[in-house]
Amino acid sequence: MTLFNQLHSCAFAPGLHSEKLTFTTGCYGSKVNAAQTYMLGPSGTEVAFQQLSNGNILVQTDLPANGTKVFQLMSGRAPTAASQVNVSTKSDSFQISNGLTGVRVARLQEAGIPSLAPIQGIQLKDSTWTAVGPNYLYVLQDGPYTKFAQLIPLSVTTLVVEQGPLQATIVVNYAFDRPPLYQGSTLLIPGGLGITRPPSNCKPASRRS
Repeated sequence: MTLFNQLHSCAFAPGLHSEKLTFTTGCYGSKVNAAQTYMLGPSGTEVAFQQLSNGNILVQTDLPANGTKVFQLMSGRAPTAASQVNVSTKSDSFQISNGLTGVRVARLQEAGIPSLAPIQGIQLKDSTWTAVGPNYLYVLQDGPYTKFAQLIPLSVTTLVVEQGPLQATIVVNYAFDRPPLYQGSTLLIPGGLGITRPPSNCKPASRRS
């Protein structure tokens, strides 16, 4: 795999042959068997890689502008390069971490009750978390004083799209019963189903002291 000028183009070399594609928009073609495939970096040492859900292959590199580096995608054994991003499943959340920080994403939510926000906590560099209790979704209500009401969705779904070793993406979908919006007696927006889709993703962090 040849990378040039900020990953704008590359050629993959699986085994003894290669095929060219655009890294940012192209697709590798067939699905890579992650249990029997590994990546060699420019120096010939193994580096972490990941095939994304759209088929693209992701590597982490310090490729400078107008520079070129060659990577080889090899088959025959499991990868041994260390993961940069990890996703673990807890009883009430998914936890994404990259060694420096982390995020907890709510899971297993029930419809018809006050909904948890997608982000349930952020991990600091000292490994402590910013939240230890439930974090709910609220909406600002009309009135002479600032009031907040908990949102109650019709349904909530959580989908793990990417789960490392270089990138993790989790999508939480909320469906709400949206009331109609009027201006006086004029209907501006009819009521119905409203959906929000907040993604949570994490990539390798730049390790600086």
